[in-house]
Amino acid sequence: MEKQQRRDPDYAFILTTLLLLGISLIMVFSASYILAEESSRGDPYYFLRRQALWIGLGLIGMFIFSRYPYHRLRRISPFLVIISFILLVLVYIPGIGVEINEARRWIGLETLTVQPAEFCKLAFIIFTAAYMSSRSIRLEKFWSSSFIPLALMGVAFLLIFKQPDFGTALVLAAATVTVIFIAGLPFKQAAGLFL
Repeated sequence: MEKQQRRDPDYAFILTTLLLLGISLIMVFSASYILAEESSRGDPYYFLRRQALWIGLGLIGMFIFSRYPYHRLRRISPFLVIISFILLVLVYIPGIGVEINEARRWIGLETLTVQPAEFCKLAFIIFTAAYMSSRSIRLEKFWSSSFIPLALMGVAFLLIFKQPDFGTALVLAAATVTVIFIAGLPFKQAAGLFL
């Protein structure tokens, strides 16, 4: 079996990403330091540290996934969707789901909150791409080829919409249809899914 050639890093992409992350830290600190200092926390750097923590975790995740053969994601994609559904349901369970401003979008983990809908978007992009790449789409068999990802997306859409979070639900639907469109769905049919 031939070894897969590893491409050189895209340094322009990496530098652009780091630049945007640096700007985001400046903007977060500029917009939140007074609020953080006047709050019960009394720490003007509270939100800056939290943002820096998530940026650090994101960079670690980016590095790990850059070294991980993306073809293997095809095997685990169904499990990612299952996990995303479990997390979306946990949002509605008292004691686990966190309600903020009459919206239940988060899972509380002690001092940390996680929004399952964000993971769900990534899971559905990976799953839909893996599913559609294993089938050749023909126009007359479009629905039989793409019914499963669309049906699963519909269930996830309703769970997210009920939180309520229509914006994220709409992004999920658009992302799923975009992947199907790239796989070979004609533009008219892709547009028709939103009409």
